Amino acid sequence: MHFSRAREEPSWSSEGRWRGLGTLACATLLLLPVFPVAWPLARVIDRLRGDRSCWAPAVLMLVMLVGVEMSVIAGAVSLWCRTGGPRGGACPARLEGRKALFGRWALMTFRAFVRAQNLRVELEGFEGSPDVARRHLLVFRHVSVLDVLLPQMVFREHLGAEVGQVVDRELLSDPALNVVACGGGNVLVDRKRTSTTETVNLVASAVANLLPGQAFAVFPEGARFSPARRNQVRRHLQRHGEAERAEEAGTLRHLLPVRSRGTRALMDRRGDAEIWICGHVGFESVFGVRDLFRGDLYNQTVRIRVQRYASNDIPADPDEGVAWMRERWRELDAWVNATKLRALADGGREVSS
Repeated sequence: MHFSRAREEPSWSSEGRWRGLGTLACATLLLLPVFPVAWPLARVIDRLRGDRSCWAPAVLMLVMLVGVEMSVIAGAVSLWCRTGGPRGGACPARLEGRKALFGRWALMTFRAFVRAQNLRVELEGFEGSPDVARRHLLVFRHVSVLDVLLPQMVFREHLGAEVGQVVDRELLSDPALNVVACGGGNVLVDRKRTSTTETVNLVASAVANLLPGQAFAVFPEGARFSPARRNQVRRHLQRHGEAERAEEAGTLRHLLPVRSRGTRALMDRRGDAEIWICGHVGFESVFGVRDLFRGDLYNQTVRIRVQRYASNDIPADPDEGVAWMRERWRELDAWVNATKLRALADGGREVSS
């Protein structure tokens, strides 16, 4: 997957990168002597707390995540040395290596969460494999900071596709992600500083430049869902005279409405790309980074469903394509709601989304 040099080269500050690496080094040095004491102590605390247990999973998860970070950073250093060091620049071998390391980071991080939090993962719609002669547009629900892991887990791991994706710059506080996210087909977006037009153009160009067998993942809601944010979006649409979309935002229970301008650009520039609608339930309790260690995720079931739509089943006209996507979004909202109700009936915990 190839983009212009300007988008492949790192554009965040080296100061932030070194600060993240320094934090990781300090965490590693602290955990090595503390873990033999912290782990059994956390297990005792959880046994006393009963159903509210979260200390032992949090300690284990922290140790595993530090291990993932160190492994990926070591791989990045090795790649840097093998591709010419400071003279390597954005050479193809380095970009391909970053792509592989990014996928490795996402898969290892996802597995760390599954192991430490004792998660059960149920998959639906994964029969067969993508058509290698086609390009693929992956459309994900966005409700959690962990959503960044799903495109690699779903399509690289289970369907064997080469995946680039949108990555929010706020996640670059993760040291390993800061090192490997740039390049290899990802598009970094800063929703606080980048104009909507610039973001739309970057993402649409990424989709248009896909090669056969490649995929690109987007989050068309433009932000993580919460009931408060849904109400905020509805009021915004009402103030701007978009009554139909405001009504749509009010009827969606677990999703934000897709953004019209971005969705239209994607439908206009997707060419013959297939579209995969990807829904999931189970990560709602981890809205932000601070929620990772609260314990609400422990012993939960994460359900992931993909639906594949062939190119000739999707309207060619961009405006009709937007209407088609909105209809798929309403269907996805209904699936999320039904899945949550089924989980409650089976004795699961209700988690607000």
